[in-house]
Amino acid sequence: MEAISRRLKHDKRGISNVIVVMLSLVLIVIIVSNVVLWSYQMNQLDLERTQENLTITDVKRVTRSSWFTTESEFEISVGSRLSGTFTDTKALSGSYETFSEATDICRLEISNNITMDLPTYPMRHIQSIEILTKYNVTENSEKWFLRAYNWTATSFGDAGFNNTDGSQPVQNEWNEYSVSILDEWADYVNSKGALLVQFSDEGTSANQTLMQIDFFSVRAIIDGAQFDLKNSSPMTTHIVATWIINSTNHQRYSASFFINSGEEATYLRTDIKLPQDKFIAKIVTEKGNIVVYS
Repeated sequence: MEAISRRLKHDKRGISNVIVVMLSLVLIVIIVSNVVLWSYQMNQLDLERTQENLTITDVKRVTRSSWFTTESEFEISVGSRLSGTFTDTKALSGSYETFSEATDICRLEISNNITMDLPTYPMRHIQSIEILTKYNVTENSEKWFLRAYNWTATSFGDAGFNNTDGSQPVQNEWNEYSVSILDEWADYVNSKGALLVQFSDEGTSANQTLMQIDFFSVRAIIDGAQFDLKNSSPMTTHIVATWIINSTNHQRYSASFFINSGEEATYLRTDIKLPQDKFIAKIVTEKGNIVVYS
Protein backbone atom coordinates (compact mmCIF):
# COMPACT_ATOMS: atom_id res chain seq x y z
CA MET A 1 0.00 0.00 0.00
CA GLU A 2 2.82 2.37 0.81
CA ALA A 3 4.40 1.70 -2.57
CA ILE A 4 1.11 2.40 -4.31
CA SER A 5 0.74 5.69 -2.37
CA ARG A 6 4.23 6.79 -3.39
CA ARG A 7 3.44 5.96 -7.01
CA LEU A 8 0.21 8.00 -6.93
CA LYS A 9 2.02 11.02 -5.49
CA HIS A 10 4.63 10.72 -8.20
CA ASP A 11 1.92 10.53 -10.89
CA LYS A 12 0.20 13.63 -9.48
CA ARG A 13 3.44 15.56 -9.59
CA GLY A 14 3.88 14.45 -13.19
CA ILE A 15 0.37 15.60 -14.11
CA SER A 16 0.99 18.94 -12.38
CA ASN A 17 4.16 19.41 -14.37
CA VAL A 18 2.30 18.66 -17.59
CA ILE A 19 -0.42 21.17 -16.70
CA VAL A 20 2.19 23.84 -15.90
CA VAL A 21 3.93 23.19 -19.21
CA MET A 22 0.63 23.36 -21.13
CA LEU A 23 -0.40 26.60 -19.44
CA SER A 24 3.02 28.05 -20.10
CA LEU A 25 2.73 27.15 -23.78
CA VAL A 26 -0.72 28.76 -23.97
CA LEU A 27 0.64 31.89 -22.27
CA ILE A 28 3.60 31.99 -24.63
CA VAL A 29 1.29 31.63 -27.64
CA ILE A 30 -0.91 34.49 -26.37
CA ILE A 31 2.09 36.75 -25.74
CA VAL A 32 3.66 35.96 -29.10
CA SER A 33 0.31 36.52 -30.86
CA ASN A 34 -0.16 39.89 -29.18
CA VAL A 35 3.40 40.91 -30.03
CA VAL A 36 2.89 39.90 -33.66
CA LEU A 37 -0.49 41.68 -33.79
CA TRP A 38 0.93 44.81 -32.14
CA SER A 39 3.87 44.75 -34.52
CA TYR A 40 1.52 44.42 -37.49
CA GLN A 41 -0.67 47.26 -36.24
CA MET A 42 2.35 49.48 -35.66
CA ASN A 43 3.71 48.66 -39.11
CA GLN A 44 0.28 49.37 -40.60
CA LEU A 45 0.06 52.68 -38.70
CA ASP A 46 3.57 53.63 -39.83
CA LEU A 47 2.65 52.73 -43.39
CA GLU A 48 -0.53 54.80 -43.30
CA ARG A 49 1.33 57.66 -41.68
CA THR A 50 3.96 57.70 -44.42
CA GLN A 51 1.24 57.54 -47.09
CA GLU A 52 -0.59 60.57 -45.70
CA ASN A 53 -0.03 63.60 -47.94
CA LEU A 54 -1.91 66.69 -46.79
CA THR A 55 -0.96 70.24 -47.80
CA ILE A 56 -2.17 73.68 -46.74
CA THR A 57 -2.41 75.77 -49.89
CA ASP A 58 -3.57 78.97 -48.18
CA VAL A 59 -4.57 80.43 -44.82
CA LYS A 60 -6.46 83.70 -44.82
CA ARG A 61 -8.65 85.91 -42.70
CA VAL A 62 -12.41 85.65 -43.28
CA THR A 63 -14.62 88.60 -42.35
CA ARG A 64 -17.96 87.50 -43.83
CA SER A 65 -19.99 84.35 -44.12
CA SER A 66 -21.49 83.14 -47.35
CA TRP A 67 -24.81 84.68 -48.38
CA PHE A 68 -27.94 83.00 -47.03
CA THR A 69 -31.02 83.37 -49.22
CA THR A 70 -34.76 82.70 -49.26
CA GLU A 71 -36.04 79.16 -48.70
CA SER A 72 -39.76 79.65 -49.37
CA GLU A 73 -42.15 82.05 -51.04
CA PHE A 74 -42.50 85.64 -49.80
CA GLU A 75 -45.36 86.53 -47.51
CA ILE A 76 -47.25 89.50 -48.96
CA SER A 77 -48.93 91.71 -46.37
CA VAL A 78 -49.95 94.41 -48.87
CA GLY A 79 -49.81 94.14 -52.66
CA SER A 80 -49.56 91.11 -54.95
CA ARG A 81 -47.12 88.89 -56.83
CA LEU A 82 -47.25 89.08 -60.63
CA SER A 83 -44.62 86.61 -61.85
CA GLY A 84 -41.59 84.54 -60.93
CA THR A 85 -40.92 82.66 -57.67
CA PHE A 86 -38.70 83.06 -54.64
CA THR A 87 -36.06 80.87 -56.34
CA ASP A 88 -35.41 83.77 -58.74
CA THR A 89 -34.19 85.84 -55.77
CA LYS A 90 -31.57 83.35 -54.57
CA ALA A 91 -28.72 84.46 -56.86
CA LEU A 92 -27.49 87.48 -58.79
CA SER A 93 -28.52 85.80 -62.01
CA GLY A 94 -30.73 88.28 -63.84
CA SER A 95 -33.87 86.26 -63.13
CA TYR A 96 -36.30 88.00 -60.79
CA GLU A 97 -39.65 87.90 -59.04
CA THR A 98 -42.14 90.70 -59.77
CA PHE A 99 -44.54 92.32 -57.29
CA SER A 100 -47.14 95.06 -57.60
CA GLU A 101 -48.35 97.66 -55.16
CA ALA A 102 -51.98 97.36 -54.13
CA THR A 103 -54.12 99.28 -56.62
CA ASP A 104 -56.22 101.26 -54.17
CA ILE A 105 -53.50 102.49 -51.79
CA CYS A 106 -50.31 102.04 -53.88
CA ARG A 107 -48.57 100.08 -51.14
CA LEU A 108 -46.34 97.01 -51.14
CA GLU A 109 -45.04 95.12 -48.12
CA ILE A 110 -43.41 91.69 -48.32
CA SER A 111 -41.31 89.58 -45.96
CA ASN A 112 -39.37 86.32 -45.92
CA ASN A 113 -37.49 84.06 -43.51
CA ILE A 114 -33.77 83.61 -44.18
CA THR A 115 -31.89 81.08 -42.02
CA MET A 116 -28.19 81.31 -41.29
CA ASP A 117 -26.02 78.22 -40.75
CA LEU A 118 -25.38 78.50 -37.00
CA PRO A 119 -23.33 75.26 -36.73
CA THR A 120 -20.82 76.82 -39.16
CA TYR A 121 -21.23 80.39 -37.89
CA PRO A 122 -22.09 80.17 -34.16
CA MET A 123 -23.80 83.25 -32.74
CA ARG A 124 -21.04 83.74 -30.16
CA HIS A 125 -18.61 84.48 -33.01
CA ILE A 126 -20.91 86.76 -35.06
CA GLN A 127 -20.18 90.48 -34.80
CA SER A 128 -23.03 91.90 -36.88
CA ILE A 129 -25.52 91.04 -39.64
CA GLU A 130 -25.72 92.43 -43.18
CA ILE A 131 -28.91 92.41 -45.27
CA LEU A 132 -28.76 92.96 -49.04
CA THR A 133 -31.35 93.19 -51.79
CA LYS A 134 -31.09 94.03 -55.47
CA TYR A 135 -34.30 95.48 -56.86
CA ASN A 136 -35.85 97.44 -59.73
CA VAL A 137 -38.91 99.71 -59.68
CA THR A 138 -41.03 101.45 -62.31
CA GLU A 139 -41.45 104.60 -60.16
CA ASN A 140 -38.84 106.53 -58.17
CA SER A 141 -41.13 108.89 -56.29
CA GLU A 142 -40.68 107.06 -52.96
CA LYS A 143 -38.02 105.32 -50.91
CA TRP A 144 -37.86 101.64 -50.04
CA PHE A 145 -37.02 100.20 -46.62
CA LEU A 146 -35.47 97.05 -45.19
CA ARG A 147 -36.52 96.08 -41.66
CA ALA A 148 -36.32 92.88 -39.64
CA TYR A 149 -38.48 91.19 -37.04
CA ASN A 150 -37.23 91.82 -33.51
CA TRP A 151 -37.92 88.58 -31.63
CA THR A 152 -37.53 90.36 -28.29
CA ALA A 153 -39.82 93.27 -29.09
CA THR A 154 -42.12 91.00 -31.20
CA SER A 155 -42.40 93.55 -33.99
CA PHE A 156 -40.64 94.68 -37.15
CA GLY A 157 -38.10 97.45 -36.66
CA ASP A 158 -34.72 98.91 -37.56
CA ALA A 159 -33.26 99.74 -34.14
CA GLY A 160 -29.51 99.14 -34.29
CA PHE A 161 -29.39 99.45 -38.11
CA ASN A 162 -26.56 101.52 -39.55
CA ASN A 163 -28.97 103.05 -42.06
CA THR A 164 -32.63 103.81 -41.36
CA ASP A 165 -33.11 106.40 -44.12
CA GLY A 166 -34.19 103.87 -46.73
CA SER A 167 -33.11 103.48 -50.35
CA GLN A 168 -33.90 106.08 -53.02
CA PRO A 169 -34.00 104.01 -56.25
CA VAL A 170 -33.11 104.90 -59.80
CA GLN A 171 -36.17 104.19 -61.91
CA ASN A 172 -36.05 101.14 -64.24
CA GLU A 173 -32.49 100.26 -63.18
CA TRP A 174 -31.15 97.66 -60.80
CA ASN A 175 -30.49 99.14 -57.36
CA GLU A 176 -28.44 97.47 -54.61
CA TYR A 177 -29.61 98.30 -51.12
CA SER A 178 -27.83 96.99 -48.00
CA VAL A 179 -28.07 97.63 -44.27
CA SER A 180 -26.07 96.31 -41.33
CA ILE A 181 -27.47 95.46 -37.91
CA LEU A 182 -24.73 96.62 -35.57
CA ASP A 183 -26.26 96.91 -32.10
CA GLU A 184 -28.35 94.18 -30.49
CA TRP A 185 -28.30 92.20 -33.73
CA ALA A 186 -28.99 89.00 -31.77
CA ASP A 187 -32.53 90.26 -31.10
CA TYR A 188 -33.23 89.78 -34.81
CA VAL A 189 -31.98 86.16 -34.97
CA ASN A 190 -34.03 83.36 -33.39
CA SER A 191 -32.65 80.15 -31.88
CA LYS A 192 -32.72 78.40 -35.28
CA GLY A 193 -30.72 81.17 -36.95
CA ALA A 194 -33.69 82.66 -38.81
CA LEU A 195 -34.19 86.33 -39.63
CA LEU A 196 -37.59 87.53 -40.82
CA VAL A 197 -36.73 90.37 -43.22
CA GLN A 198 -39.30 92.86 -44.45
CA PHE A 199 -39.09 94.98 -47.63
CA SER A 200 -41.63 97.76 -48.15
CA ASP A 201 -42.25 101.05 -49.89
CA GLU A 202 -42.50 104.44 -48.24
CA GLY A 203 -46.20 104.77 -48.95
CA THR A 204 -46.06 108.17 -50.68
CA SER A 205 -46.51 107.18 -54.32
CA ALA A 206 -49.61 108.35 -56.18
CA ASN A 207 -49.04 105.81 -58.96
CA GLN A 208 -49.04 102.03 -58.77
CA THR A 209 -45.44 100.76 -58.81
CA LEU A 210 -44.10 97.44 -60.04
CA MET A 211 -41.09 96.11 -58.15
CA GLN A 212 -38.70 93.31 -59.18
CA ILE A 213 -36.31 91.47 -56.83
CA ASP A 214 -33.21 89.80 -58.25
CA PHE A 215 -31.46 89.06 -54.93
CA PHE A 216 -32.62 88.90 -51.30
CA SER A 217 -30.13 87.72 -48.68
CA VAL A 218 -28.32 88.06 -45.34
CA ARG A 219 -24.84 87.20 -44.11
CA ALA A 220 -22.87 87.27 -40.86
CA ILE A 221 -19.93 89.56 -40.20
CA ILE A 222 -17.19 87.58 -38.45
CA ASP A 223 -13.44 87.56 -37.85
CA GLY A 224 -12.22 84.03 -38.49
CA ALA A 225 -9.74 81.94 -40.43
CA GLN A 226 -10.02 79.85 -43.59
CA PHE A 227 -7.67 76.94 -44.31
CA ASP A 228 -7.52 75.76 -47.93
CA LEU A 229 -6.45 72.11 -47.92
CA LYS A 230 -5.53 69.42 -50.43
CA ASN A 231 -5.38 65.71 -49.63
CA SER A 232 -3.16 63.91 -52.18
CA SER A 233 -2.97 60.68 -50.18
CA PRO A 234 -4.92 57.49 -51.00
CA MET A 235 -6.90 57.66 -47.75
CA THR A 236 -9.20 59.94 -45.80
CA THR A 237 -7.33 62.25 -43.43
CA HIS A 238 -8.67 63.30 -40.04
CA ILE A 239 -7.48 66.65 -38.69
CA VAL A 240 -7.46 66.75 -34.88
CA ALA A 241 -5.75 70.06 -34.06
CA THR A 242 -4.57 73.37 -35.48
CA TRP A 243 -1.86 75.71 -34.23
CA ILE A 244 -1.39 79.43 -34.89
CA ILE A 245 2.09 80.63 -33.95
CA ASN A 246 3.69 84.06 -34.10
CA SER A 247 6.41 85.88 -32.21
CA THR A 248 4.31 86.34 -29.07
CA ASN A 249 1.79 83.51 -29.00
CA HIS A 250 1.51 79.74 -29.52
CA GLN A 251 -2.17 78.82 -29.60
CA ARG A 252 -3.59 75.31 -30.07
CA TYR A 253 -7.19 74.71 -31.19
CA SER A 254 -8.87 71.31 -31.04
CA ALA A 255 -10.38 70.17 -34.34
CA SER A 256 -12.28 67.35 -36.01
CA PHE A 257 -12.34 67.69 -39.77
CA PHE A 258 -12.23 64.91 -42.37
CA ILE A 259 -10.94 65.40 -45.90
CA ASN A 260 -11.36 62.59 -48.41
CA SER A 261 -8.67 61.13 -50.64
CA GLY A 262 -7.88 63.40 -53.59
CA GLU A 263 -10.16 66.14 -52.27
CA GLU A 264 -9.59 69.88 -52.03
CA ALA A 265 -11.53 71.39 -49.14
CA THR A 266 -12.00 74.59 -47.18
CA TYR A 267 -11.85 74.38 -43.40
CA LEU A 268 -13.46 77.41 -41.74
CA ARG A 269 -12.86 78.41 -38.11
CA THR A 270 -14.87 81.36 -36.81
CA ASP A 271 -13.10 81.14 -33.44
CA ILE A 272 -9.57 81.65 -34.78
CA LYS A 273 -8.44 85.24 -35.21
CA LEU A 274 -5.28 85.40 -37.27
CA PRO A 275 -2.43 87.66 -36.12
CA GLN A 276 -1.82 90.89 -38.00
CA ASP A 277 1.91 90.15 -38.28
CA LYS A 278 3.67 87.12 -39.74
CA PHE A 279 2.53 83.77 -38.41
CA ILE A 280 2.88 80.03 -38.89
CA ALA A 281 -0.14 77.73 -39.16
CA LYS A 282 0.14 74.04 -38.34
CA ILE A 283 -2.35 71.23 -38.76
CA VAL A 284 -2.02 67.93 -36.89
CA THR A 285 -3.62 64.75 -38.21
CA GLU A 286 -4.91 61.80 -36.22
CA LYS A 287 -1.96 59.70 -37.44
CA GLY A 288 0.50 62.21 -36.02
CA ASN A 289 1.60 64.06 -39.15
CA ILE A 290 2.12 67.82 -38.91
CA VAL A 291 1.52 70.10 -41.89
CA VAL A 292 3.05 73.59 -41.78
CA TYR A 293 2.10 76.81 -43.61
CA SER A 294 3.96 80.09 -43.18
